[in-house]
Amino acid sequence: MTKNDVATQIKEETHEGTLFFATPDGSALLYNLIGRASKPNPSKVFDITDLKAKKSSKLDINVKNWLKTTQRFKVTWDVANNDQTILIKGANTIDIMGDAIKDYKLFIYCLKPGQGKVTVNFKNETTGEYLYYLLNLTIGPTDLLGKYDLTSPVREGISKVLLIENPLAKSVAIAKEHIFCDNDNVTFNLQSDSIAKESEFGIELVFRPLVVGEKVTNVLIKHPELGEFPYQLKLAGTQSNVQRSMTFKSPLGTELVQTFKFISYVKKPTTYTVRVDKVGSKTVVTDPKAKAPPVQVDFYPLVLANNTFNAPAAETPINISAPFII
Repeated sequence: MTKNDVATQIKEETHEGTLFFATPDGSALLYNLIGRASKPNPSKVFDITDLKAKKSSKLDINVKNWLKTTQRFKVTWDVANNDQTILIKGANTIDIMGDAIKDYKLFIYCLKPGQGKVTVNFKNETTGEYLYYLLNLTIGPTDLLGKYDLTSPVREGISKVLLIENPLAKSVAIAKEHIFCDNDNVTFNLQSDSIAKESEFGIELVFRPLVVGEKVTNVLIKHPELGEFPYQLKLAGTQSNVQRSMTFKSPLGTELVQTFKFISYVKKPTTYTVRVDKVGSKTVVTDPKAKAPPVQVDFYPLVLANNTFNAPAAETPINISAPFII
């Protein structure tokens, strides 16, 4: 004789009963029965290996009602080691008709790659009986969250806002030290030094090309709590049509000196060679701390005339251009 526990009691309890047999000779047999219900095994173990960080996945769990009457289950879940990077969502309750099976939809969202375990519990709060399922999670790295094309004339900026999400129930700090990019012509601006709980946060990306050409570059936002946010950029610098001008008016034989300034966006000391049509060239060494290095232009007229001289691109060892007209 066996005792069939639906084996769903939360606490290990002792159950007592009696079994009576009447025999043909008029005597009887009486048995005392004692049963103990221990914690059940999981109704099913799911080994989920196709998860990706930063990508929501759905799992359908087939829940069976072992009774002949409808049961309402309260649904809860426990993440092993209280791992805050594994987020679970689903309905708080589920009603299942007697002796029936119903699908319960569970949504899984992971912030980081790695391993994890989740226990999903279905409890009848009236009887205290319950069943549970075990989830073994294998989370792969985050796929690219976006690919963007940015094109701008040289020395002019174009911006793009990258959105990152904080799904946690607390605010987290954010700093430029969390952002990595392999292109010096890309800079980042933060609206704040923290991301509010359960909200999106915009990081402004500014691309300012210094040379004409195309390049593919990667941006990685690597946060200790939110994980990684990878993006890919296709960057293109085109020829600029914008030229600055300087006007000189001076009597014959009189020298007029003006200073031309331009912004050096290079992050290291750079040598610029300034050329003027039919005049020659001059070398200027810039200090990276001086954002507007000066170039002195001397005008010494010898004849009466109106002339326009072109100053071609101010050349550097890395061919950065800053054209102007005098």
